[in-house]
Amino acid sequence: MEPKDVGEVVRLVRAVGDFPNVVYVLSYARDILTKNLAKAFSLSEEDRYIDKIVQVTFRVPQPESFALRRLFRAGVEELFPDYLNKATTGTDISAGERINSAIDGQGGTSLRTPRDVKRALNALRLYAGASLDNIDLGDMIWLQLIRLRNEELYSWVENYMTLIGSLVNENGRINSENKLQIAAELVEIIRKEKKVEDVDLALYRFGLTIPGLDKTGNMNDRKWNCLQGISVGNLSKFIDSKRLGSPSHYRYYFALSKPLNALNEDALRDFFTLLETNLVAAIKFANDLCGQASQAGVSKADLFFQRLEGAALNSLSPESQVNLMVVLANTLDEAAREGTRGEWGRMGVLETGQRIFYTLLENTEKISNETLEAMFATGESIGWLSQIVRRETFAQGRYGKQADPEQLWRFTREEVDIIISSYVENIHARPIQDVLKATNFSNILYAWAQAVPDGYTVVRNWLATPVQNDETFLDVLLGLRGWTNSSNRGVYYPLKRENVELFFNHDEAYERVLELEQSSGKEIAKKSRLVIQAFNDAKDD
Repeated sequence: MEPKDVGEVVRLVRAVGDFPNVVYVLSYARDILTKNLAKAFSLSEEDRYIDKIVQVTFRVPQPESFALRRLFRAGVEELFPDYLNKATTGTDISAGERINSAIDGQGGTSLRTPRDVKRALNALRLYAGASLDNIDLGDMIWLQLIRLRNEELYSWVENYMTLIGSLVNENGRINSENKLQIAAELVEIIRKEKKVEDVDLALYRFGLTIPGLDKTGNMNDRKWNCLQGISVGNLSKFIDSKRLGSPSHYRYYFALSKPLNALNEDALRDFFTLLETNLVAAIKFANDLCGQASQAGVSKADLFFQRLEGAALNSLSPESQVNLMVVLANTLDEAAREGTRGEWGRMGVLETGQRIFYTLLENTEKISNETLEAMFATGESIGWLSQIVRRETFAQGRYGKQADPEQLWRFTREEVDIIISSYVENIHARPIQDVLKATNFSNILYAWAQAVPDGYTVVRNWLATPVQNDETFLDVLLGLRGWTNSSNRGVYYPLKRENVELFFNHDEAYERVLELEQSSGKEIAKKSRLVIQAFNDAKDD
């Protein structure tokens, strides 16, 4: 009430209150009432004016923290009975444990009055009620209780999770200094609430809900840091449980909608269903994703295979795991074409595919010859398959100076024989233009040449006829280029002498390209200039 209104109420009570058998009960906060009366009647706050009106006082006791938490828990049970029943009686009771932890932990500091309970339940009714299928209720309770007591901390969490979403869903970057600064802001916010000795414990507990928090630095100067180990694989537990720390779900906690650039988690479930029932459809499903870009321009295929790597692959049936190997052999080149390059020109989706493949291989008791043939003889991703061929060729000492110990081999000698013969058959079955369109053309040639006896001669002979065509010759040279990123030039593609001379005479090839640049049609001349530039870049590299 305004001070003048307070004064009128008290004046009215005093003026008409002195009736027999009549008692007035006034409910007020003494410090606020004293200040308002001082303003209304121009009194000093020390003046005990209210004592002239009120004959006896009874202090309403502060609500007990346990009672407030019990009241809040009853409200949560009323709002979300089905969710709580499943979270406390299902096969995974961790969701129920997070709810209990949020209510008992954050509730103890955030719920101070019955009004706080009401406000927190109203927030849950809005935020959790609208997105219950896409959140973890325990994390939502944790977040709304933080918001109730500390808007600054709530804003930090929102900004931090937006950063994680950018790093994962948009291939964003952030330098180490910025990470330390963001972590320092969190430490400062926590220090405003906690005693110095309790700050570390509070941050460790905070890290159970917010990923990437850790202490870094040398033993004598360790500081809290953030955004540590942020990747789809490391966040898979958060993603699977739809937690606040999930880059696929965090936005539901703040804006009631999924992150704009995140992969739809339903896609993964649909894909696993197809692995069980329809291999051809599963391959098409993955290839269709490769052509889709998020609003940030990142290929959905990159996100899909990263998410696949973080999934519990060992929980798939043996048949599904084998089918997934075949899917990789037919989709990863397409994914790489649409994906983004990382440091040193690496196509991250191909490396992700390798890790998935070898994880599946470890889960498989024995891979059948039929599966190997299905992958290497007919698989469309001959660029990605070339990486597997080279890795196993070197591992068994078929090329190179040092083999791995036999107990570390992933395939038997007979299985690698099948892999190599199937892979060579796959290349021979294709016109050279198809091979040129594959990801990492030069690696395909190296894999073939290193896997078979006198391999570089075999590959040179295979190239001899098609490169009589000038455009094919230029396409092969373009395919042999490397990839370099320098601070002063950016990305460029040198064509190094040692790479050319594995398959052609370098000087003769250079002279032929110079002649083509001068004497051929528009398209040939254009490609010739690109090759000449690549030759020249190699001299400066």
